[in-house]
This record gives sequence, C-alpha cells and structure tokens, in this order.
Amino acid sequence: MSECVECEPEEPEVPKPEVPVKKYPFYDNLLKNYNIDREELKKYDWVGGYYACIDDEIPLIDTAEAERQYIRFKTIFPGHDFPKHKTQCVCETTIVNNAYIAKNEDYNTIIVVGCRCIRKFVCKMINTRKCTNCGEKHKCKTELCTKCKKLNKKNKSV
Repeated sequence: MSECVECEPEEPEVPKPEVPVKKYPFYDNLLKNYNIDREELKKYDWVGGYYACIDDEIPLIDTAEAERQYIRFKTIFPGHDFPKHKTQCVCETTIVNNAYIAKNEDYNTIIVVGCRCIRKFVCKMINTRKCTNCGEKHKCKTELCTKCKKLNKKNKSV
C-alpha cells in the first residue's frame, strides 16, 4: 500500500549556497591608490579619453564616441600626448579603452578609468560637463552647453 502524500516524511531543506555579491572596489581603490575620497572626486572632471583601435583604424566603439573623446582631450590639453595606455581600471577590471578624469584640468592629475566606471561612478559624482566653447558647466550630453548650441545653430543658419 502506498502512503498518502501528506504522510510522507519531509525532506530536509538544503541551504542554498550564498551567491557572492560582486563588489566594485572603485571608491576603495581610488582612496587607497590616489588618496581621493568621494568628496575629493567631485573636484574632478571628465577630460576625454583614448579609445583603442584595431589596426589603428577601426575603433572598438562607435567612431563618433571615439572622436568625441579624442577632441575633448586635445581641446583641454593641446600639445600634450595621451597618458600611457592602461589595461586595468581603478576598479581592477581589465579595460581596452581609457577614459580620463583630472582635477581642475591639470594634466598631472589625470587618472585613467574604464568607460563603465566613468558612467557608473564618476558621472554620478561629477554630474556635469564643461562646454568646450565657453567653459561653463552643463548637463547636456554634448560637448556644448545649450546656450552655445543655440548660438552655433543661429550662426549656421545665417
């Protein structure tokens, strides 16, 4: 005779293994390696970057983004070479493309950061860009502030 389902002994619960939470040590390493805390990071700005290319022709990201990074760096630091290419971000992740942050647009304070950390950590802290035309801080996704974009549009139509 078979026993009913309700009378069968319960199987002991097997504890689920803990899934490790992926921690990005960006802020910890920034403090440890550069002595920059979150407050100090607010004094830094995105100053462009260098996006690696395959055979020096095909960027590993879209061409417009690579060009934007290049122009930003060369506009802020005319005559300077790009910093030595790094293959590891501050968070210790392997990177191909280098984005740069610097304090007060000082070439000697440049820190190489991966593109994901720029978006995930740095942009949240800085939350502004500087207009390449007038130097004002803004929150537009382009190089120019709204005022300069309107001026450029007006000048082009004349």
